[in-house]
Amino acid sequence: MTIAARRAADAARRRYARGANETTVDVLPETFYGDGAKSEQETSDDQEAIRRTMAGLPASQRQAIELVKIQGLSLEEASQVTGKSVGSLKVGVHRAIKAMRQALERNC
Repeated sequence: MTIAARRAADAARRRYARGANETTVDVLPETFYGDGAKSEQETSDDQEAIRRTMAGLPASQRQAIELVKIQGLSLEEASQVTGKSVGSLKVGVHRAIKAMRQALERNC
């Protein structure tokens, strides 16, 4: 009987705590103002910056990110295509993303 009573009390506390942190709004705020978040020019500028940044990557990192992130291959499929291990591809993708992020932050 004690276990059931304590579980009921815990559930009541959780419901009360959850309700204390939630607020209701009538109209949801817009994340972006206007019809589009970015103009076509800004989008094409972003794509060009990404292309330039990818071109500056070492060949192994560029190949890893192209296969896994752009073409959407699984790590196993990319491993079969390249002949590299799954772990090597994971490291390559991670390093490529890190290098691209740093390069794009420097240019912005």
